[in-house]
Amino acid sequence: MVFVKFLVALFIILSFAKLGGLVRAVFLTKQQSSWYFDAFVGLVISSFLLVVLSYTGLSWWVLGFTLSASWAFSYQQNNNLKTHISVGLVFFVSSFPLLVQSFLTAKNFAFAEAFFNVDTPFTLMIAESILQNDNYPVKLLENEGMALAYHYGYHSILAFISYFSGLRTHVVHAFVLMPFLYFLLSGLVLTLLKKVSELKLKWLAIVSVVVLYGHQLYVFNYFNPATLKNLIVLPGRYLATYPLAPSSFEPLFILAVFWLLLLKTNKSYGLAAILIGLIPVFKIPLAPVVGLGFGLFFVARAIKNKSIKPLAYPLFTVLFMAVIYRVFSASLVEAPPIELLSPSHVQKDHLFSAFVPLFILLIVHFATNKKLLMRGNSWMFFFVIPMPLLLAFIKIDDVNSWQLIAVIPFTACLMATLLLVNNWPSIKKKVKVMVVGSAVLIAAIPVANAIYYASNLIRNPELGHEYCNNVLLAETLQKIPVKNTVLATNDLRYPADGFSRDGNQFQFSALFGHQMKVSNLSYLVTKEFVKKSLDFQRKLPNKAPSTSDFEMMKNEGVTHFVLAISDSSKAEIPVVAYRIFNVNKGLEVE
Repeated sequence: MVFVKFLVALFIILSFAKLGGLVRAVFLTKQQSSWYFDAFVGLVISSFLLVVLSYTGLSWWVLGFTLSASWAFSYQQNNNLKTHISVGLVFFVSSFPLLVQSFLTAKNFAFAEAFFNVDTPFTLMIAESILQNDNYPVKLLENEGMALAYHYGYHSILAFISYFSGLRTHVVHAFVLMPFLYFLLSGLVLTLLKKVSELKLKWLAIVSVVVLYGHQLYVFNYFNPATLKNLIVLPGRYLATYPLAPSSFEPLFILAVFWLLLLKTNKSYGLAAILIGLIPVFKIPLAPVVGLGFGLFFVARAIKNKSIKPLAYPLFTVLFMAVIYRVFSASLVEAPPIELLSPSHVQKDHLFSAFVPLFILLIVHFATNKKLLMRGNSWMFFFVIPMPLLLAFIKIDDVNSWQLIAVIPFTACLMATLLLVNNWPSIKKKVKVMVVGSAVLIAAIPVANAIYYASNLIRNPELGHEYCNNVLLAETLQKIPVKNTVLATNDLRYPADGFSRDGNQFQFSALFGHQMKVSNLSYLVTKEFVKKSLDFQRKLPNKAPSTSDFEMMKNEGVTHFVLAISDSSKAEIPVVAYRIFNVNKGLEVE
């Protein structure tokens, strides 16, 4: 039965590629695309349609029938068996720590025995919320009554596959959707390099691994001997790939936009404008980064051609993106304060990670008699330089403002790589040695870290990044019905990092989809909600509830109270047991 469910999930994934191919065929020819590009377009369109269906109250079966019907139409597709095999190898080599984490997360199909990365339960909570709510914005299970417009692209497609395949959300996330996104990422990198270079496929595959490993390094640590060692043997942190589900779309969008701009046709520009306009559905902080680069690209063309016609593309994108953001993604959370002409607190690791490949690129550019950037490709700088430059003078007082440049290291690494492989035949031998040596240095650290991290995971999963053991809580929650219940608990600490994350209890709703009265007080919440929730939490008992406690919780709509019992003799004060109380009956559940 499980095998059949996985087959259904695979059919859905392949249907995304089929639908994407039909859409792509309107804009691009077979030679101008690849299966990976088609699949990405199909995934974006399908995710957006799901959000629209939820917004309009229509059934998900509309998309189900659309995906099924797409198989009745034929179109030319660019397929190559050797390329697919090479992509598979690149994917496995560059993503094996992710695959190890995925296995440990979803080896039990009934519930996730462990979480790695605090964003994983947050993602699953949203997917479970979507499965239980027909309307948009989604009413989040972690906080009763909170409906929030947000970038639900990944979460919607996760819920869709879970709904039609019958697989639990954690299984789809770990074994289907995240690996599929990383497979597409590997495929788009390799096929884009193949598009601009005449190097043999095996060398392009190796270069692809370097790009995928080297784009998110803490490069500034390279220049500090005291921290360089930690990059290799930091057991609880895998630096090269931090699998945040919505963030997985960031490099994919960058690759797709670069692909379309390199084609330099009106239709490719039009498709790029549409894809960029849809970014707020997937990752809101990415929108200004790509939008700014796209706009400057056409401003430069307008100046060069002495015509305002090229500005039609960014103008359409701005209007389209504004509508999408306003309708689907405008958050109810208060906007963070912004200070002009104030140094930013942007993390230096991202800036240095972007600077290193660009510095190498500029050295090679001048070492090759200024050939590297003189072929109409310097527009790629528009996607790398402007946002970090802006944030050097604008301070956004928000803990997540770093996400505005999170994709910059990948973009810089991709840009440098594209221009280097494109001009490889004209580069002198001595310069090639320098480039290869730099690439080995850049890739060696994350490869060593990945091997070390994965081996630690296999031997001792507790060493994993933001590891959280769910077995004890899962055994407790299995005794409580999911439907028509509202849970409250006295302990809102998330177990990762020694129970140090108070107000971030993501486990409860993520495991089975239980509705919580209060679970998360730190993210996507208003100050008013936090105040009200804290008042409620202070009233909850830290021992067996009294009659008055039951009455208070009943008046607040709580049906079950989960009492967390902690061991105060240990420094972390870990939760060692749970007790369940039926609020309506005023009795403990055995």
